[in-house]
Amino acid sequence: MTGAGSNRARLLTGAMIFALIALGRADAQAQSFRGPLLTVTIDSVLAADTKEGTDPRLPDPIKRELAELFGYSTYRLVSHQEITTNWGRELDFVLPGGRVLRVAPQNFDGHMVAMAVLMFDGERPVMSTDFKLENGGDLMLGGHRYANGMLIVTIGVKTESAPNAGGPSDQAPPPNG
Repeated sequence: MTGAGSNRARLLTGAMIFALIALGRADAQAQSFRGPLLTVTIDSVLAADTKEGTDPRLPDPIKRELAELFGYSTYRLVSHQEITTNWGRELDFVLPGGRVLRVAPQNFDGHMVAMAVLMFDGERPVMSTDFKLENGGDLMLGGHRYANGMLIVTIGVKTESAPNAGGPSDQAPPPNG
């Protein structure tokens, strides 16, 4: 390679390294814009008429809601799943029986968490809804037949604070630090 050619190659290599470093920093900054962490909890409860009572592993508020909303004699916790993540991610939970529940937190106004929820049976969506849930609250979905009863899915969400708190829903959150 000639002197001019090797200088050009060095410059190009240096520019590429600089670009990669800049992209890495931009990605790190983008991640810091995602804001505080969010915890989504999914409890799957088998409701049946087997007269076995209520599973002691279920929290008391959930036990009361089940008794008030549904008329079964047995409520058994089948699975408990919890994911803590940054805002802006879709979270997939595999439910007993193989269906997939996709939870996509959207926004937080300081009190309510807006989210989109989809349920899939294989590739086919069987439910889609958007709702707001109080921070620290739970939503129950009475669902499909499972084992010798019905599967009830509880969605819980909790965050300390969130992006967009106090601002429009399309505004980017401030960087951390």
